[in-house]
Amino acid sequence: MVLRERRGDNTLLAWPRAVVLNIGYDLGFIPQNVCTMLVIMAVVTTVMTGPLLRALLPRAGYAVPAGIEA
Repeated sequence: MVLRERRGDNTLLAWPRAVVLNIGYDLGFIPQNVCTMLVIMAVVTTVMTGPLLRALLPRAGYAVPAGIEA
């Protein structure tokens, strides 16, 4: 399932990862403390991806596409 990003709602993209982690936790494959850490990591990295790309793409010589909000 691919979810499209809505403006200002980057955390929506982290939900599929969190659901998979929750299933792993429910089945007993992932301990609670590891599951919590991985869910937080999924949300944080998803939220910081847009701003980082917006900052680093021009430095690498790439143009930031018009109309993309990060």
